[in-house]
Amino acid sequence: MPNGHLSDVATIQDAPTPPADITITGRALACFGAGCTPTNIAFTLVNGVTLSYLSSLGSTSFSGTTANGVLAVNGSNLIGSIRGNFGQIQMNPPTTFPTTAVSLPFTLQLTFSSPAAAAVTISATMRGTIAVAPLGGVLLTFDEKKSAGNATIKIDFVYPNTNTPGRMDLTLFSEPIPLGQAVSIGGFFEVR
Repeated sequence: MPNGHLSDVATIQDAPTPPADITITGRALACFGAGCTPTNIAFTLVNGVTLSYLSSLGSTSFSGTTANGVLAVNGSNLIGSIRGNFGQIQMNPPTTFPTTAVSLPFTLQLTFSSPAAAAVTISATMRGTIAVAPLGGVLLTFDEKKSAGNATIKIDFVYPNTNTPGRMDLTLFSEPIPLGQAVSIGGFFEVR
């Protein structure tokens, strides 16, 4: 080896330190239509077919502690250690009904009791076709301008133990909603 130097030596680097794990607890509210006010129970009619939203009736819809900075929120109702969800949407199947195209605004609002963070309001659209069951269904698509496809929302917060600022990303999934089935709205938090 020329000049006594080693060649092809890899430098070993430490892995980045994951963020401190935190408990994320909050409440989900939603509503249908433009300019609506989010609540924990919401209904709308599309040519006689009921679309409904239901979130936990208490003060907590979702809760869990991050693991290496990540928390998935995609369970069913909040019971014991289940992390809950951001509410459920259901579309009651019609028995006789003309096939109808749907494009309906939907608003989801999340408030946080832990960590301290401002409420987040996310726009979405329900698109699809309502037809006699089991032929129809709609897709709930979050179309927040902060990203394309699956929406990623940036949320600033304060770490409870150190009182220092932090940031978490919230990714919401587009959800297919078949006729007659309750579908949980889910997503995940990543603490940065």
